[in-house]
Amino acid sequence: MDIIKQNKIGKWIIILLVVLNVLMLSSIWLKDNEQRRVPPPGRKDVVRFLQHELNLSADQVKKLAELRDEHFTATQEKLKRIMRLKKVLMESAFELGDRKSSPDSLAEEIGRLQSEIEVITFNHFQRLTEVCGKEKLPKLRELMGEIVGPPEPERPRLGTPPPPPKAN
Repeated sequence: MDIIKQNKIGKWIIILLVVLNVLMLSSIWLKDNEQRRVPPPGRKDVVRFLQHELNLSADQVKKLAELRDEHFTATQEKLKRIMRLKKVLMESAFELGDRKSSPDSLAEEIGRLQSEIEVITFNHFQRLTEVCGKEKLPKLRELMGEIVGPPEPERPRLGTPPPPPKAN
């Protein structure tokens, strides 16, 4: 086979591979877009998203915007404090000699703040359901599942599982 014929075959193989790659990537992209009904909303878009999906009144939209802002204000400082404490905790892992702060006390403080955030969030969602009303509760529950996301799948175990116990 001469070199010119080899070059033509090589070029056609490369073109074929490029076309197949483009088709594969576009099919993955289209499949991914079909699975998402709506993109998860950002903090500013949540009220608009809920208004559209739940067909809320103007009064309900106003109350939801107020609830969102109250929740953000109530949790933001606690989240910042948690991040600062985690930084101190990690930095203390590299200290030699006596530590300035106890890892247990830092972890307890982080846990206490996180617990407060969880209670604030629970109360926020409780007030959210009150604003939306009972008739919209099933749809709201479905939407919250989409916003929060599906439960994480179990991680696969490494290695083989242990054998079952022997029967006596």
